[in-house]
Amino acid sequence: MSIRHKIMLLVGSLVVVSFSTTAFSQETRSASPSRATYSDSTITIEGALVKVIHEIEVAAQADGLIQQMFAEAGQTVAEGERLIKIDDRIQSAEVQVAAKELEAAKKQAKQVADIEFAEASYKVSQAEFEDIVSLLSRGASSESERRRAELEKEKGRLGVDVARIKKEQEQLAADVSAEKLHAAEVRLGLYEVLAPLEGVITERMRDRGEWIRSGEPILKLVHLNEMRIEAQVPVEQISPSELQGAPMTISVRVSPQFKADFQAQVEFVSPYVNAGEVMVWAKVKNQRVQPGGPWLLRDGMHADVQIQRR
Repeated sequence: MSIRHKIMLLVGSLVVVSFSTTAFSQETRSASPSRATYSDSTITIEGALVKVIHEIEVAAQADGLIQQMFAEAGQTVAEGERLIKIDDRIQSAEVQVAAKELEAAKKQAKQVADIEFAEASYKVSQAEFEDIVSLLSRGASSESERRRAELEKEKGRLGVDVARIKKEQEQLAADVSAEKLHAAEVRLGLYEVLAPLEGVITERMRDRGEWIRSGEPILKLVHLNEMRIEAQVPVEQISPSELQGAPMTISVRVSPQFKADFQAQVEFVSPYVNAGEVMVWAKVKNQRVQPGGPWLLRDGMHADVQIQRR
């Protein structure tokens, strides 16, 4: 056997061994069962995970230059607290213009001089028509004069209608101006970014003085007030349909000396069964170590859960 042939056989053997080892390790990982203990009334699962529910990328809502940033990474913010201010000078000017336009429209809508003048003119034309009719009955006027007087009277009546329609249009114009002002104020509000929820700023992606476009993320915020506990439940001894709404006791070791216990109900049962397990989760209200202090539960912590069988 030549040396070249021996080398080829050796390389082939190594490839086969490597492939077999990789396949075995992958099979071992995928087949690793959850640590579950069954009794007549409960299922105990070790190694459930604590997950955050709301992890938000706070984005700009308008194009512009970042003028001020009020939050830093690690800072806790309240819901509705100001986070970012974008340069809003142009939009502020547009609000002032809209406010002046509304003021002018309201003044125009309040004036009634046009209607009063039209009504007074109509009364005069009515009186003149009646005078002509009286003169005509005594032979002191002509039919053509009566027709002209009647036309003036009708013109006066229509003038009142026109004045009233104009008044309605002026009121509608004032309403439109009010809506324009409201729209301008809404657009102005987009130049301030507020915290959508109470939470902790985990990352600041942009800085003061940078140009930002609407929709681009600026900060990352994590809401820790409520957490989700996810567990993989083997279905070899229980039907997934029995898990929905089942009471769940959750125990999380938050320090070497302390475990936090929570009571909850299974709120979600996955429609998928993978490797003989179904994923379920429940929500729990997080707790603080002390008022205003750090939260007990953090994303990625492990928990033990006990699900009551029904």
